[in-house]
This record gives sequence, C-alpha cells and structure tokens, in this order.
Amino acid sequence: MGKMASLVATLLVVLVSLSLASESSANYQYSSPPPPVHVYPSPPHHPVYKSPPPHHHHPVYKSPPPSEKPHYPPHTPVYKSPPPHHH
Repeated sequence: MGKMASLVATLLVVLVSLSLASESSANYQYSSPPPPVHVYPSPPHHPVYKSPPPHHHHPVYKSPPPSEKPHYPPHTPVYKSPPPHHH
C-alpha cells in the first residue's frame, strides 16, 4: 500500500512540475533560448502525459446534449394547443 501511495505521489509531483515547467518555459523563452530543454534527455515521457487530456474532453461533450433535449419538447405542444380555440 505504501509503495503505491508513493508512486501516485511521485506521479502527481511530476505532472505538477511538468505543468509548471510548460508555463514557466514560455516566460523563460524570452530571456534564455531553448538550452534548458536539451538538459532534460527524456523525450518519451512527454507523449505519455499528453495522451490523458483527450479523455477528459469526451465527457464534457456528452453531458450538454441530454439537458437541452427535454426542454424543447414540453414547450412546443403548449403553443400548438391555443390556435384551435380561435377557429
């Protein structure tokens, strides 16, 4: 159990460090060019962290459609019922 917790903690730290590094790199690029990027010889690790994001976007698109559908049907019949009374 302890080993798993430590692994998860290290993964979280790495993810946070990468996210901070990506944000800070944009600021550092103006002062110091790409040299720091070459210092870290671990290219295979980047694609691994880039793959999870897409999974979070799928549920976002699936949630809105169902909520919009129930609102339209009930309103349409209400407006269709009054006309016949005028005739």
